[in-house]
Amino acid sequence: MSKKWNFSDLNQVRWSEQRKQAVHYKIMEDIDKLDRKRGRKHIMAYLTSCALFLVVLFGAYQLFLNEEQNPVVGEDEKLVVDENKEEINIQEKTLKVNDDYKTLRYHGTISSSEDYYEVAMTDNDVMYFIPVSTRATIDILQQVNFEYDFNQNHRIAYGLQFARSDIPLESYEIKDGHLHLYFQKKDLMNLRGSTGASMGIFSIHTFARNFSDQVTHYTAYGDGEPFLHEGEGFDLINVPLDTSMMYFPMKTHRGIFLQQQYNYQLETIETVLGRLFAVHKLAVTDEEIDLSMISLEKIEERDTMTVFRLAGDLNEAVNKNDIEKVSLKNLIIHGVGANAREQLDHDQVQIYLNDELLFEGNLSHIRINDIDDIIYRKTESTIRATLIPKASAALTHLEHEAWELLMRFIHPDKGLLFSPFANVDKEQDVKFTREEVAAFATDEKTYIFGHHFAMDNYEYEYTPKDFVKSIFINFEYQNLIEEKVPYQIVTFNQEYKSSGGIINNIPEAYPEGRYVEFFAPAPSDNEVLWQALRFVFEEGEDKQWYLVAIVRDVHSP
Repeated sequence: MSKKWNFSDLNQVRWSEQRKQAVHYKIMEDIDKLDRKRGRKHIMAYLTSCALFLVVLFGAYQLFLNEEQNPVVGEDEKLVVDENKEEINIQEKTLKVNDDYKTLRYHGTISSSEDYYEVAMTDNDVMYFIPVSTRATIDILQQVNFEYDFNQNHRIAYGLQFARSDIPLESYEIKDGHLHLYFQKKDLMNLRGSTGASMGIFSIHTFARNFSDQVTHYTAYGDGEPFLHEGEGFDLINVPLDTSMMYFPMKTHRGIFLQQQYNYQLETIETVLGRLFAVHKLAVTDEEIDLSMISLEKIEERDTMTVFRLAGDLNEAVNKNDIEKVSLKNLIIHGVGANAREQLDHDQVQIYLNDELLFEGNLSHIRINDIDDIIYRKTESTIRATLIPKASAALTHLEHEAWELLMRFIHPDKGLLFSPFANVDKEQDVKFTREEVAAFATDEKTYIFGHHFAMDNYEYEYTPKDFVKSIFINFEYQNLIEEKVPYQIVTFNQEYKSSGGIINNIPEAYPEGRYVEFFAPAPSDNEVLWQALRFVFEEGEDKQWYLVAIVRDVHSP
């Protein structure tokens, strides 16, 4: 017999003194390693500085001896990723470590945005269920919740890791109010042991709860069959989503978070908040979060508004927990709000501490454990690393008129759109199928690719290959005809320079897309003679990114 859905087993922490001692030793060993690394880092910094000085000195000497040096960048190496744009340095920013351990911060926010979802994370010792709010799309969420490999960065920045990143979700569908999740059976069979199974179930359940406005139950399938783990004695068949949860604070060395427990005894909101405002001892380190100086005085019901009145010494709580006052207030708001959301029939609440109104608004706007949408930005970094090489190759194929090679990059269903200016018109701009692009070499038919923004009655009427050469690859201006545009700078999903009168509407025309821009700076004697070429990609059903548009941008008054 498989276990039915009594969630009490998932709240049990298997924690022996032997394991506790082993983790303690591991932590101490990691601290020693960190100290040794810091010592080595100072030595390496000194040696690196010396080496850099010698390199610069040698280079200056060579330049002095021979003024006619070859250029540092060859003719085939002129594409330079612009390092001044904010998106470019995402990786470095997210790895930046704050060494101030004294004052902790609760990670959470209030937002009415509907693009928030929750992913399943845990602490570095895999002791707690920590649902993390992040801005993303559901497709990005599918990747990061089940198969994302940025754990090291999260451990450094937040003391967190993904609950399970080894059970890829192949697909999902909603049918008749039921969510169907499709995995490979071999991956689900890896949900073994109390920790492995509970973290896997937590990951799946957290992902499914993002659909709670559309479905009431979910079923997980392994190789197309409803999943039953006979070895561990549980199934993932027809699992209800209305299971009540409770939220209590825990902390890592980087911050305070709300950990989730299953309210299998259906404790009242009064009882749960009584447990919230108490002393919380951490499982591994015996550190405490002490909220016992705060208490719930009463709950008032006013039509569609519920009022929570708390009392206590906020300053004492700040000093006892080494936490910023603003952050502690947010922790109280989110702790009360997250627990109230599980039990109240309506969403409007007021939360008072003594006579101070801490919060008034909708419970659905409380986003617990928000870590600055780092997951979305990390995924953007991965997409960027994929699309810049694709766009560079596509540009090369355009320059060499390698149409059959270009065809391989094009979206199989949506084809490829050409726009001579930054403002894309998906109804009017010319679009070609993959097969039509492959035949550009022999296509002698002329098309009207648009009208010049400043010249009345002037139409861009060309054959496809002539349009690409005359407008995308070469300058179109009379005195520069046949002169190739020197694209040198690459940016991801943002324009290097605004055209002025004509607005770049790619984000609106392709809201799920991303674009790579190649920019050619203006010469010093004509500051308006710059040009940009943007390659727009969208993700296909097979999770591959395909080219859907090529858009030129130039100066416009």
